[in-house]
Amino acid sequence: MAGDERIEESSKSFNDLRQDLRGRPRELSNLLRLAWRLYEQANYEEALKILQNAGRRFANDFEVAYAMGLISKKMGKSADAQNFFREVIRLSEGIADKTRARMLRRFAVGHTNMIENGGWNLMEQVS
Repeated sequence: MAGDERIEESSKSFNDLRQDLRGRPRELSNLLRLAWRLYEQANYEEALKILQNAGRRFANDFEVAYAMGLISKKMGKSADAQNFFREVIRLSEGIADKTRARMLRRFAVGHTNMIENGGWNLMEQVS
């Protein structure tokens, strides 16, 4: 997605995002955009519900698992967040772009370490 397209997408209203979702309910990108917008607005419960629905349809999608981990962490659901981040680590092994996979794994490890130890400690591995 080009820079101008990202700006246009980020400026869409909730109604526009919901309309996109109604028009193409099976498109993961629409679900993710709406969930991230809700997250930005601190509407974590609704964002998590949308992602849980997406997770049922896209069970092996690392973006859904990562978003659910971040939202669960924000909501104080540490055990759930850790499970989602561990799922991201597992799913990262199947990402073709190995640089992206390493970065995603490090973020997931960092978040898990933050929950467990209070620091990113990226030199340590998740148990």
